[in-house]
Amino acid sequence: MEFHAWLNPYRANFNVNTASIAANHITRQKPEWFLTYGDKKYFDPGNREAQLFVVNVVKDIVRRYNVDAIHMDDYFYSYRIPGKEFPDELSFKNSGSKLTKDDWRRSNVDSIIWMLSTAIKKENPKCQFGISPFGVWRNEDKDPVNGSKTNGAQTNYDDLYADILLWLRNGWIDYVAPQLYWEFGHRIAPYEILLDWWSKHTYGRNCYIGLGIYRANSNSAWKDITQLPRQIESLRSTPNIQGMIFFSSRSFNNNTKSGDLILAVLAAECKANLDKTMFQEARATASVLKQGCPVAKYYVLVEYLDMPPEDCRLTAIDNVFLIRRAHRLPPDKRNVLSEVEKMHRDHPIDPN
Repeated sequence: MEFHAWLNPYRANFNVNTASIAANHITRQKPEWFLTYGDKKYFDPGNREAQLFVVNVVKDIVRRYNVDAIHMDDYFYSYRIPGKEFPDELSFKNSGSKLTKDDWRRSNVDSIIWMLSTAIKKENPKCQFGISPFGVWRNEDKDPVNGSKTNGAQTNYDDLYADILLWLRNGWIDYVAPQLYWEFGHRIAPYEILLDWWSKHTYGRNCYIGLGIYRANSNSAWKDITQLPRQIESLRSTPNIQGMIFFSSRSFNNNTKSGDLILAVLAAECKANLDKTMFQEARATASVLKQGCPVAKYYVLVEYLDMPPEDCRLTAIDNVFLIRRAHRLPPDKRNVLSEVEKMHRDHPIDPN
């Protein structure tokens, strides 16, 4: 297991109206470094001293702690608030830059990414540097050559001023983890379109797809228990994709909202590890429980190392099978399982 320290580079105060800020907080010590946009306070991306402060914080983390990676979240310049311009006009004017304001903003973000990359590798060459950007780099209507076949969403390049492709091409980051939190066939940002797009724009760097498990049961698409398993299967069959990241861990603890979907995810994750005997057991269980569907497509083995393997049992949830420890199942399921086991002993099923 690796430890990746996940940071937001610019957000300093999540809510200026309700947050309790200590007297020695950096926003109080250096108020000139910060800009308020909506109800949040951000480091001014165009302030050189603020940039160096962030870089020094990251250097301190890498120097003092044995982290495997520094992982930056998708917040660079803030997501746009309708009708409000990000208040960096004075910084732009004071910079004396000949660039357009948009290009100047991108150059500010490029600068801190380059400085962070350099600082991390200097402190610990083995420490990785990764970015988890918003899922759309740029829409095709703005960039017919490199843009994705998406529309309507805010984008990294044009709205957050984060030129992810530049950082990948230049080797400033070791991996990218785009947040593809949409479903297959989404009207603005279809999962399948963006998965394909990112696979073609990794520039030899690792790419881990961010999956929105938190969206379980949020709409009809995410009530489909096969949504995430299909996403996992799709990314696994796509070149240049090295894995996945689930957002967020809270969803794994919230069984009332997304338990069945979590089981489906675990099934897709682990099904390749099941042998022929387990498939035979799964077929037997499908027959007994009469789920109204052919043999389950997804299987999962969940192991609890503190219990002996003979305590393992099999149950079915929709069209997902979960092998679990007997005492972890509700009483009604345990009764069904005993019948399954008896029937399987008396009437073995051919797994072929």
